[in-house]
Amino acid sequence: MDLDATAFEESLLDFETKTSEDDKKLNCVLLNLEKEFLNLENCVNAHRAQVKEYARLGSLVQELEDNEKHHQMETISSEGRQIPNFQAMKTRFHLAWMAQSEIGEKIRDEHGSVFLRFILGKVNVRVWKQKDKEVMKDQYNKFKWRTSLVFVLFPLIQILYECGHTLRTLHYLWMLYYYASLALRENILNVNGSQIQCWWIYHHYISILIAGITMSIPDEMMVSIMHNGVLKFFVLQGVVMFLQNWYQSRRQYARVATGKASSIDIAASETLVENPSNLFLLVPLLYLTYVLELMAGVVLVGYSSIQRRFSWQLLIVGILWMTIGAGNASTVICVVRRKRILESQKLFSKEERKSPFLRE
Repeated sequence: MDLDATAFEESLLDFETKTSEDDKKLNCVLLNLEKEFLNLENCVNAHRAQVKEYARLGSLVQELEDNEKHHQMETISSEGRQIPNFQAMKTRFHLAWMAQSEIGEKIRDEHGSVFLRFILGKVNVRVWKQKDKEVMKDQYNKFKWRTSLVFVLFPLIQILYECGHTLRTLHYLWMLYYYASLALRENILNVNGSQIQCWWIYHHYISILIAGITMSIPDEMMVSIMHNGVLKFFVLQGVVMFLQNWYQSRRQYARVATGKASSIDIAASETLVENPSNLFLLVPLLYLTYVLELMAGVVLVGYSSIQRRFSWQLLIVGILWMTIGAGNASTVICVVRRKRILESQKLFSKEERKSPFLRE
């Protein structure tokens, strides 16, 4: 027993010694990393100051050029001395300034759009690490997948069961959260290099307005309108969104692999027209949704004047619905047209390479 206790104590002492040594090594590594980070931060701050100085010098060079053009000055110093090789000096400065501006563009803070500054304040939303950008994009895609089911369930429950004001309010509050989250995420992704068409972000802004204004419509008007097809349209829209997310997520892998999209680009309307033979179900449903959005806007505008008292909410919501329908349809049509032009140009270039007569 004494031998076992002695061996245990020796093992414990060895373990404590190794642990203390590992702790010391870890602390040294952490201190070195902290010093390197401080050095990097100092370099970035120094470069930002240098970029500002280059901008100031650039404005001075512009003033010198203006004076040279307007007054035909051969001497620009106060003592009348002529500066030799002024044009060469100016060229070298412009090249250095362009190089500094390119580096400064990569490290400068980005505050994003007005919507981002309104929600987050004037904070930097630029991410430096490529891995963090890809994580943001993956979280965005997961959010769309998770919420597509909820988008269908809310109106479906209201159709199947008699629901009152509370569930309707919760539905539109959730839509406010959904479209605000999409707009926020897409704005941040756009700042960090994702290729997102501006219309889809504006679409989310308009949808936020629709959800907010709809909550202020009186209950008697809301009930008569909801049972006339708006809830059924929401169900159709949710199904189309689910199919669209499913197809776009599959096509995005191929687009990244072939170099048509970067790893942080999100799936957009461009993926819907790359292989139209596989979209015999989705594309008709998509265009049907856009037509129904236009029709819903017209119906709501008509309801605003048919009611016993004029409803400004119905009028504005109807106009916003028509704007969304027209914007969605025109954006997809422009994408289809652009894709067809590119395909025809590629086909013509292939035929030109094959045929010697076309080359001549």
